[in-house]
Amino acid sequence: MLLDDGPVRDAATKCSQQFGMNYQTLSICINSTAANNWEHEFAVQTYALNPTLQYVPWVTIGGVHTEDMEQKAEADLRGLICSYYQGPNKPPACGMAMKIKV
Repeated sequence: MLLDDGPVRDAATKCSQQFGMNYQTLSICINSTAANNWEHEFAVQTYALNPTLQYVPWVTIGGVHTEDMEQKAEADLRGLICSYYQGPNKPPACGMAMKIKV
């Protein structure tokens, strides 16, 4: 994905500002060879889904997709992720109220 296109660049600039990120750093990362390799790997994983994706976004957690999960993701993605998190300590974001308007 190239961030040099007008509408994409404008959206990325606004988003990076909203999240307190440096746009130039983000642009360098996204336009890197590593990012291209990651995008390819995610595409390979997407095409290997079983059941195959029917629409986008197609939310999976632990390789599983359900309609209930999809509805919960649409209502509160962070809450869904935090409810499935099984690490020793939940990330601080799991205890935060949503501050960013989407």
